[in-house]
Amino acid sequence: MDKAIEHYQKTLRAQPEHALAHCNPGYAQLLKGNSNDSVVHLQKAVVLEPNFLQAHYHLATALIQAGKPADAAIHYRETLRLQPDNVEILATVAWLLATCPVDSVRNGAQAVEFARRAAQLSEGHDVMVLRA
Repeated sequence: MDKAIEHYQKTLRAQPEHALAHCNPGYAQLLKGNSNDSVVHLQKAVVLEPNFLQAHYHLATALIQAGKPADAAIHYRETLRLQPDNVEILATVAWLLATCPVDSVRNGAQAVEFARRAAQLSEGHDVMVLRA
């Protein structure tokens, strides 16, 4: 993973205003568990390209790791805006809304709505839905 991050940093130096050049090292840092470094890169990616679904999704995941579920919910909702019928995203947002310790984020009714939509779209064949 360190070699990949090194490669991504080289690309980033060459293309500092390219969203993917920030998303890739951000995701690599996320996989390493470095949520703070990940958040910095992924926030830059979504600023550069506001409709970059993967950057929003990975940023939300990094924010969860960083203990910021309210901020994560914003980016998960943005991924839903970009892909409203994505089963994985629906299930992930349903899980967050059902289990979030932050009262302002937790919304059981909406969690059930998203989980039902995910189950409907997957016709019961996606294990991600079972988690939600």
